[in-house]
Amino acid sequence: MRTKLNTISKLINFANPSIYIPSNALLDAIALKFTLSVNNTNASKATPVMKDVLSAITEIKLTTDATNVHYAVNGLDVARLNAFDSHSGDGAVLNKVCAEIAADAEGTIQFTLFLDQGDILAAQYDSIELKVLFKQVAFATGLTITNAVVNVTTVEVILTEAELQNMYGKN
Repeated sequence: MRTKLNTISKLINFANPSIYIPSNALLDAIALKFTLSVNNTNASKATPVMKDVLSAITEIKLTTDATNVHYAVNGLDVARLNAFDSHSGDGAVLNKVCAEIAADAEGTIQFTLFLDQGDILAAQYDSIELKVLFKQVAFATGLTITNAVVNVTTVEVILTEAELQNMYGKN
């Protein structure tokens, strides 16, 4: 058994909130690298609070064959799961200190979240859709996400036929 990282070339953003993930492997985890542009309309500088930023990610949803929902959680809950599972150290994403954004200016916030609460035998599904939705209104006083780009990388487990049969049976 070995693992392989597969970075999906299609990006998630406001205009394209969902992508289809190739369904030819055993998915061990999915990494979501967020790059958010945040506009500060306040008359003074502002420092976004990471919990507020994460709450602006209203839904991360992974669905197979359009009916089986594997994940349907918001950004803050995924960060909490990651802290619990030690993907982000001791809550590194939750405790991240965002850079200050000048008055009436825009800043960038980057972080990575992981969907890693069980393997998905992707080869048994016809389609795997990942969708990320954002609040497009202020998530804190005067702070709004104006652009979002999510790079998706899957962690795939490469198994031999014998290993697959041992794990999941002959069929």
